[in-house]
Amino acid sequence: MATHDQLTGLYNRHYLFHSAQKKIARSIRHQTPVSLAMMDIDHFKLVNDRHGHPMGDAILQSVASLLEKQSRKEDIVARFGGEEFIILFDHTELQSAERKAEDLRQLTEQLKPEGLSVTMSFGVVELQSDNNHIDDMIKRADEALYLAKEAGRNRIVAA
Repeated sequence: MATHDQLTGLYNRHYLFHSAQKKIARSIRHQTPVSLAMMDIDHFKLVNDRHGHPMGDAILQSVASLLEKQSRKEDIVARFGGEEFIILFDHTELQSAERKAEDLRQLTEQLKPEGLSVTMSFGVVELQSDNNHIDDMIKRADEALYLAKEAGRNRIVAA
């Protein structure tokens, strides 16, 4: 419970921050790339409002399961809060992270949990030498995610 989200079984925000900084330090030391994708289920509030929280919970669980199944063991997949998730891609440059995000975006469209159509928007960033803390990566990914939502949702913006 201390490291995992109760509803989805994914790592939680606390674990993400603790473990991500270790991965980032290792990445800097060994000069290997690390990328991060922040994703948000589009119009999730409408799902809860129209279909109730049990349906919303089922959708969160379905999306979480998809994210976990499609990720590698060395990646960190976490529920960041509400309908937001983060994947920290170890040994992954920006272009590869974008491709992975696109795969996840398409698989989410096909998921149809509880018979409902679900889409996600993504903000994807790579670790930068002058911006090398998990907080910095999350801030940049959140800004990119906002741009994806502003541009119509169900898309990826890399920064």
